[in-house]
Amino acid sequence: MSITVSGPAVLIRIIVLPKLMKTISNSKLGLAGWLQISFAAVVMAISLILPMQAAHAIDPNANATDCGNFKPQGPLCLPETPFSNSNSLVHSQTATELVSKVINLALYFSGIVAVVFIIIGGFYYMTARGNEEQATSGRRTLTYAIIGLVIIIFSFVIVNVITNQLTNSNT
Repeated sequence: MSITVSGPAVLIRIIVLPKLMKTISNSKLGLAGWLQISFAAVVMAISLILPMQAAHAIDPNANATDCGNFKPQGPLCLPETPFSNSNSLVHSQTATELVSKVINLALYFSGIVAVVFIIIGGFYYMTARGNEEQATSGRRTLTYAIIGLVIIIFSFVIVNVITNQLTNSNT
């Protein structure tokens, strides 16, 4: 059975996984050690992601003033849906506002990708252990990812300044 993949999956399958498997196989920890570390990292990430509001949401004595930024729904305090606030894409009033929100969304996504590449480059650099080729590859990835992140930040600032000028000149 063959699985067809495209887009980012191809990038991960062709570039990241072979390097990662080579690094793991050359490591003193071995595959079992890396799986334990990965599992611990996932558990820690999940424990950090779960909001403190969850413990409060089950409180049967909660009322509308106890929910903070959340919306009261019976005894629960639930977050707002992405489509319920006035800052969502759906509630854009003008074309300028819609384009600005779409560009900002693309810049947010690009920033996340740049941070992921910074982490990958740092991982390659830190695990090189004398392998000059891997250290150079990690250093190059870090350099390009940081340059990309700086460009993304400047783009975000420029887009928001231009959008503010356009929306303030219309009023």
